[in-house]
Amino acid sequence: MKRAPQMGLVLGVMVWLLAACGGGGDNKGSDGSDAVGPGSTAGGVAFKGMFSAGMVRAFVITAAGAKGAQLGSSSVNSNGSYSLNLGAHTGPALLELTGGTYRDEVAGTTAQTQPLRAVIAASTVGVAANITPLTTIAAELALADIAGGAPVAGAIQSANLRITNWFGAGPILATVPADLSLGPATAGLAADQGALCAGLAQMAAGLGVATDSLVEALARDVRDGDFDGDDGTGPVMIAGGGALSANAARSELATAIGAFLASTANLSTLTAGDFSSLTARLNANVPHTLFCMSLSIQPGALTIAQQMRVQYRASGNFSDGSNQDVTTQVAWSLSNPAVANISTSGVLDASSTAGTTDVEAALDVATAAVSLTVGNYTLVSIALTPAAPSLHLGQNQQFTATATHSDASQANITALVNWQSSNTSRLTITATGFATAQAQSGTVTVTATEPGTTVAGNTTVTVFVSYAANIQPIFNQHCTNCHSGPFPDFNLRLDSYANTMAGGQSGAVVVAGSPDNSILIQRMEGTITPSMPYQQAQLPQATINRIRDWISQGANNN
Repeated sequence: MKRAPQMGLVLGVMVWLLAACGGGGDNKGSDGSDAVGPGSTAGGVAFKGMFSAGMVRAFVITAAGAKGAQLGSSSVNSNGSYSLNLGAHTGPALLELTGGTYRDEVAGTTAQTQPLRAVIAASTVGVAANITPLTTIAAELALADIAGGAPVAGAIQSANLRITNWFGAGPILATVPADLSLGPATAGLAADQGALCAGLAQMAAGLGVATDSLVEALARDVRDGDFDGDDGTGPVMIAGGGALSANAARSELATAIGAFLASTANLSTLTAGDFSSLTARLNANVPHTLFCMSLSIQPGALTIAQQMRVQYRASGNFSDGSNQDVTTQVAWSLSNPAVANISTSGVLDASSTAGTTDVEAALDVATAAVSLTVGNYTLVSIALTPAAPSLHLGQNQQFTATATHSDASQANITALVNWQSSNTSRLTITATGFATAQAQSGTVTVTATEPGTTVAGNTTVTVFVSYAANIQPIFNQHCTNCHSGPFPDFNLRLDSYANTMAGGQSGAVVVAGSPDNSILIQRMEGTITPSMPYQQAQLPQATINRIRDWISQGANNN
């Protein structure tokens, strides 16, 4: 899957602080981007099981998404924690953990074979940066986005949040996963991350590979923007094993978590029920769930009367190239709640206060906003145009709803009203006021109602049968093979209105206003012989009824 163009979206993320535990290490800054000295610190737990004897190094991240100059280093202590001095560096940083051993939940104590990583968007005093399989996957995604041209800090914030949202267990930098193989644990975010780590260990054991090799493969998999077993250049291979499954980060991980929880390695006292929401999310995840790149909101900028209602809709563009309606998935908000309120499904109700607000939507790292002005007036009436139109069967008509306000101003509110037809057998109408005359003639009322105020307007539509649009096509399809040209059967031509009304050797075949007395209908229905079409099956009664209606309405040349 090719990576979708990075939109450069930057979403504010909470900085999770951890008290600095001192500092140390060989601080360096040879790229010239920052002077190096005491200042920024990062600390946390280096975790893949119980980690020890490793080294955490911090590096500048270049604009090309590569590892730059080293900023500092710290050894990992016996309980798996580290504290790192980044000096005066205040920008993004890559943290890399190598050379340690860890207590794998399934395989036991084993040496690290692949580096674990984390990326931070800014270096400050006491940045919390736990290094786990999830942060490793996020780091690889961030570096790939940066290499594709995304701003460094924005790509890091985006990647960490996207991986958090994908697995539904975070924030990934600030949460220390619980080791479910050590003893009793409490359900929550730490346990969820612990279950994900244990599930990876369980899956790796089943594949016969090291757990950190599986994590490294998943990190490479996500570089192109999707967990699909392909990194954009071909299938992802696991070091020491075969190809990575397209479902490894989804249903297979959920299954592996269940297998671990049911095994003797699980000493947490937690069961599958404690992780039902986590595993349900993994089973439901599809490629675009994680990667909403941009949002759009409809309708756009609006000015409305007080107490009116607007249904906003949001659509998202995803990294797999798809576009999805995400109206009920986004977080809706208003910059000025005094003039309106908005529901979780995007329904906005204007208040009785005039003013302006931004209507905002957010999903993952994507945001969008449109402006709304609530005028200093109320809605008085709604007029529909065209007024009292006549439509032949099958004809379309776009209606317009025009509001008149208490200050005498007017506005087009076609897209803001609820449209209704009093008889859908005669006329159907869409949510945008686009009407279509159906197969039944007669009159019908079209109503447009503003849902917030319930002010409504209506008009009457006449649906009729047209000779040119509705009758001649029937004759052309079923009759003119015999009843046209210089020598028509029974001297009856049905190839034009004039010829039809002229009749044939038996006289007039159409009696305007009286279909029962019209020979045309009598022969089509077989009440006199020979029936028509001659020596063929009778036409469908609905088709005959259409001709009946035309005759009943006066057999007009319309």
